[in-house]
Amino acid sequence: MQSGPASPKPAPSASGSGSKMKHVKKPDGIPLWRADIQYDFLHAVFHDQTRCFHKPRRHRSPEDETEKFTFAQIYLDAMASSSKCSKLLKEKLLSPTIPTSGSEQATSPPSSCEAKLAMAMVCLLINIGRMNTTLNFFPQMRAQLRTYHSIPSLQVHGADSPVRGGPTSVPSTPNSSNYKQLQDAPRLKAILKGCVEDEPTPTSLEDLLSITTKPRTNAVNLVFILAQFAPRVTELHFPAGIEFFDLIMRRDLESRSRARAFLWLIWFYLEGGDEQSLTKKPFGSGQHVPELRVLSEEEAARENVDTAEEIAYGERKREERIAVLATEPSPAMTALNRARREKAAMLNEMHLPLSEDDGMGVSTRSPSPAVGAKGGKVGDVVFEAVTTSPLRQTKTVKRRPPARKEEELGGLPSSPSAAGGSIPKRKTPAVAKRSSEVNSILSARLESIYRVAKRQRDSSTAIKRAFRRLKKLPSDYDSEEERIKRSAADNGDAPNTHVLLGGLGRVEGEENDYGEEAHYISDTFRRSRLVLEREYNEWDDRLPQHMYHQ
Repeated sequence: MQSGPASPKPAPSASGSGSKMKHVKKPDGIPLWRADIQYDFLHAVFHDQTRCFHKPRRHRSPEDETEKFTFAQIYLDAMASSSKCSKLLKEKLLSPTIPTSGSEQATSPPSSCEAKLAMAMVCLLINIGRMNTTLNFFPQMRAQLRTYHSIPSLQVHGADSPVRGGPTSVPSTPNSSNYKQLQDAPRLKAILKGCVEDEPTPTSLEDLLSITTKPRTNAVNLVFILAQFAPRVTELHFPAGIEFFDLIMRRDLESRSRARAFLWLIWFYLEGGDEQSLTKKPFGSGQHVPELRVLSEEEAARENVDTAEEIAYGERKREERIAVLATEPSPAMTALNRARREKAAMLNEMHLPLSEDDGMGVSTRSPSPAVGAKGGKVGDVVFEAVTTSPLRQTKTVKRRPPARKEEELGGLPSSPSAAGGSIPKRKTPAVAKRSSEVNSILSARLESIYRVAKRQRDSSTAIKRAFRRLKKLPSDYDSEEERIKRSAADNGDAPNTHVLLGGLGRVEGEENDYGEEAHYISDTFRRSRLVLEREYNEWDDRLPQHMYHQ
């Protein structure tokens, strides 16, 4: 769309550096209004009636070979093809409720169509990175790392109010199709990831354009790729001062023109990209997105305006959330947790281990796998070294110690060591010698493997290794999930969770070094700490005595 002569110049980008999308963040209970999610942009994208897309070959029926579809249809089809999508949800997503033109009628109530499109809009926000996995849309949900937010523009049609565009009122009941129509963000993110993990998919723009079959991938995976390579997309297809993420964040750009530019990118990478399609693009010709119309302050204020019904719905849900948080948990659950804490404290005072039925002790954890348990050189070497050792051929008879007097009388043992082994027994000389020899064999084998792994690691630099690992990360990788998982582990919500930053952790296909790189990093930090402590002590000794009292 061409902008008028009096249109102002584009303002600086709202998305920052262009390489990272800003997540929507609000206090718990505060609604997400139309301006927060850019509802007019989403509405223009999913209600566009341009039929120019094909379904992936794996999802086509014989009738779909020559038929073309809208963006909403191929996006919902990609969501329904996910392995994480339930059978009931798949039937709702594939039901023919999307009106395709003015002359065709939907076969289901308008509320079902709106609920399906509302889920697709939220999925697109998660897909592009505007929403992270800390959001949920159900006011009764209690979770430590989640915040509740209603989305009135997408949920008000399921409330006790007339359906938008419908003459009658549709009451909201637990049995209606609109009940809890928006699942929480982690569940929706899992559905989107299932669209990528089910089949081999391209992970970069170069891999995408090298595919000759059309469409090259599904719509969900394409949005992941565009968001991951946003700086490259900006460089190739956007004018100066405008970035890819501005399509979802810039409020001074017309929503319809932003939607047209977004659909242009989707068509270019799914269906176009060759010389023959340069002049046949349904959303504009050339190698750049259609011109984005810049709005004045008055024009921008007329977009994404919440209705009075939506404002009332958001306020009602905010008060409902406050009431939910003000109520105490179930008395039965509170009593059960209190009983477990008291039992754990009593057993701790008596130095008794918790039973496995309690579900609270460390004994419920799975044993750690041995080194090389997944198969590999070190596992074979260690197993051969231990089994062929002469010490392995000797049999030891384990004698049971005599029962104490207190145990014979039915009382409790007088020492913690007799109460289940909380204090280990002293090893006999033969057992100690055998353990020492086994440890020395293991250390020698690991050192030989570490030397080989170190030579391979020294052949490259740390920056190159991190760059190669980042390129192999999946297209739906989000660094925000690292912080969420690490917070869950710190708070005890996810025990034994080991989270590494992208670029440091090993990726699939990388040769196993059995901890050599991690050992090198920890040893480097240890040596650095010793050097700093020594330098500090030397500096402290040289400090004049009178300065200690200042």
